[in-house]
Amino acid sequence: MTITTTSHQSFTTFVNGWLIRHRILTLRSETRRKERDVMRDYALVQQSVADPPVMLAARRVGARGMVDGEESDLEEAMEVLKSGMAAAMNNADQLRCSTVGKVVEILTPSQAIKVLRSIGELHLRLREMGSERDHERA
Repeated sequence: MTITTTSHQSFTTFVNGWLIRHRILTLRSETRRKERDVMRDYALVQQSVADPPVMLAARRVGARGMVDGEESDLEEAMEVLKSGMAAAMNNADQLRCSTVGKVVEILTPSQAIKVLRSIGELHLRLREMGSERDHERA
């Protein structure tokens, strides 16, 4: 009976591991597709910098300073760029948070704890490196 129980446990462990791997691979595929969408949005915002209204306003300002009315054109173009970039950044943030949430749902509790701990450590280390870099510049 011990062999049967052990065999059943081994099989269950194998199946659970396979299901986790399959779900992670599926999530990876979905995330990559969504990342491409986010990157496309960033690219569109970057391309809009080269659009005629923005470039014309920037060239006029650079060449001779602002003349009445041109300031509002430039400000309007900058607001469009800022809102586009903010939307793209929000989409990227949502994708990151959604992906972490889905990973945690897929993993076992002990695996999820390890992943969340690693993410926390990475975040703290990145902040630490940023602070060190800022301190070196000062």
